[in-house]
Amino acid sequence: MFRTINVNIYLKFRVFNIVFNYLNYLKKIITNYNCFLKEIILKACKKASTKFVKYYLKIKKLNKMLYNLANILNSI
Repeated sequence: MFRTINVNIYLKFRVFNIVFNYLNYLKKIITNYNCFLKEIILKACKKASTKFVKYYLKIKKLNKMLYNLANILNSI
């Protein structure tokens, strides 16, 4: 079995999923609370989600083979 200390492509996609899931979780949880920061947090989550989707879609639009190859060769 090979081991690496570098970030590999699977970890990059996993990070996208973790962030998406956390933003959705935070939006769901904060809607049940009644605090003065509620609207600010929801607005921040929405902006973060929008920005994250923007960059995620850019990755998706790239030639998948080229993107995967670049990440494998430059996995730092």
